[in-house]
Amino acid sequence: MLKNLSISRRLMAMMVLSAIGLVAVTALGVFSLRASLMEDRRAQTEYLVTAAVTAIGGLHEQVLDGRLTEAEARRLALQVVASMRYRDGDYFWINDNHPTMIMHPIKPELDGQDLSGFQDPNGVYLFNEMVTAAAAGGGFVDYQWSKPGHDQPVDKISYVAPFEPWGWIVGSGIYVDDVDALFWENVVKDGGVSAVVLVLMGGAAYVIARSITGPIGAMTGAMRRLSDQELEVEVPARDRGDEIGRMAAAVQVFKDNALEMRRLEAEQEEQRERAAQEKQELMRRMADDFEGKIGHVVGSVASAATEMQSSASSMSAIAEQTSSQATTVAASSEQASANVQTVASASEELAASIREISGQVTQSSEISGDALNRSGGALSQIRTLSGEVEQIGEVVQLITSIAEQTNLLALNATIEAAR
Repeated sequence: MLKNLSISRRLMAMMVLSAIGLVAVTALGVFSLRASLMEDRRAQTEYLVTAAVTAIGGLHEQVLDGRLTEAEARRLALQVVASMRYRDGDYFWINDNHPTMIMHPIKPELDGQDLSGFQDPNGVYLFNEMVTAAAAGGGFVDYQWSKPGHDQPVDKISYVAPFEPWGWIVGSGIYVDDVDALFWENVVKDGGVSAVVLVLMGGAAYVIARSITGPIGAMTGAMRRLSDQELEVEVPARDRGDEIGRMAAAVQVFKDNALEMRRLEAEQEEQRERAAQEKQELMRRMADDFEGKIGHVVGSVASAATEMQSSASSMSAIAEQTSSQATTVAASSEQASANVQTVASASEELAASIREISGQVTQSSEISGDALNRSGGALSQIRTLSGEVEQIGEVVQLITSIAEQTNLLALNATIEAAR
């Protein structure tokens, strides 16, 4: 539950509990004081009554010694007790065991009266109870009695003690309102002191709470702004020497680290951009170099391919011309074979030669067509095509040689036919 309360409310709760504790201690103190005052008054009254009885006993000793008569001693005793006062006019009285009032210094009209039926406003037969208390050796009796300056009877506590040789009961009492007045006087005094202490405690608690919650609130705001990447915010309370100051120092470390990280990130971003630019420039230069070199190679290849295509076309035309001449030779040979039997063997040899020539011509034509189709190929095929061209040249030379031989044979056959 406490973890959900703010620090100011916790301090306020502590102050309230302290105030309650102070009030409780003050109340306990004043009530203890009242009890102590009452007990002190009762003890003092008992002591004074005992002293009065002792004084009467001294006069009785003189009677026993023969220095006084009992009548003189009684008269002196009544005079002495009637004149005794203490505190604010408190007095003593004497009655007997009947009870009959023997001497009352404040209400002499009661002297000689039978008090056995006397009651206070609460119906207490106070003098009968005094007789009972005296018979037990002495004791206190609570009742109400009139007091000078008051219209109504007030609470009173009296102590009575017997003087057995004469059958007297000596008594004196304290008014409770005197104790209550002193009690409330102390209540006001202690209450005033407690109120001052409470005010001081409240002021101190407020100042302490403000000294804690104020910097913590400012620290919280700074940390929130730091979390939003507002690194220019100033960290408060760094000059304090308490826990808040140490917290502020820790937050300042976070801020410095964040600033350093931002600086490193900026440097890394700058390095990345510079590397990208350098890479782009390098690629551009490589592309330009490659384009220049490849353009030159492509131009050379295209030129070679054009030349090779032209050569292939020329070779194809030569091959077709050779094929036509071979066909003409074959026709002449067949006519000579029909007319001249003597050249039959030569004609067979010529036919075989013609078939071989036709195969070579067909092969040359295929090689020429293949070379023409591959003229757009790579530069590596150009070398192969050049070798094939050389072979074609050899075939052409062979065809030319055979044609020359055929022409010679045809001439011989013509001569023989003429013959």
